[in-house]
Amino acid sequence: MKAKNFRKIARDNLEGKWGKAVLIGIAYLIVIWLIGFAMALFSTTPLAILGSVIYLLILPPLGFSISAQYLKLTNDGSTKIFAFIDWSTTNFAKIWKVTLHIVKKLIVPIILIIVFAVLAVFSTTAGIVGLIAEGPSISDSILSMGFATIGWLGYIISAIWGAVRAYLYLLVPYLLEDNNDLTPREIVNKSEELMKGHRWKFFCLTLSFLGWVILSAFTFGIGLLFVIPYMQMAFVAFYKERARTSYRK
Repeated sequence: MKAKNFRKIARDNLEGKWGKAVLIGIAYLIVIWLIGFAMALFSTTPLAILGSVIYLLILPPLGFSISAQYLKLTNDGSTKIFAFIDWSTTNFAKIWKVTLHIVKKLIVPIILIIVFAVLAVFSTTAGIVGLIAEGPSISDSILSMGFATIGWLGYIISAIWGAVRAYLYLLVPYLLEDNNDLTPREIVNKSEELMKGHRWKFFCLTLSFLGWVILSAFTFGIGLLFVIPYMQMAFVAFYKERARTSYRK
């Protein structure tokens, strides 16, 4: 199936559900905004570190929850607008186990990204400081420029590799919702299995919404309230197609 087919399925599934789909997205944005607002209030207090830790803890469950809610909306349409909060708290421990398994799978690109980022920033900074403090030195400049170039190129390549690898795990939220009997490891491995050979198709599906996102800019972002549910429902259609294909095998 092509991107246009998934978008067509998404529009069909949104028939009669547009209002709830938009309200779920708005509710999610409100919760994220409130969390960010609370973080800003405590950013200059001794509680800032504690707030940052709490934020990092709730980020994966909340991030997974919105995808799961649009899957539920597709399945029966009965999900409540703020149900993602209950879903993220109920599945909190399992989501974090899944997240840690994903991190293990991505540990090599993550380490490379950090190493090359440090090398790039350090070499670039050292080169600039050296030029300002001591004046230009051809050998030192070439050395710093060489390390900086290696660092930035390595960072870009590692980031691209990490993003491509991360695409294998985009179906995890849907599998969490659909397969309560699977362990966290099995969910991660199942997502990997479903996405292998289909990452480019998912990328093209995401890219097919670029025009709508750009047009939304002319509505001061209001259009995104409709584009985001549309995208989410298309992603659900993609997941269901992959799950059906896997089941037939």
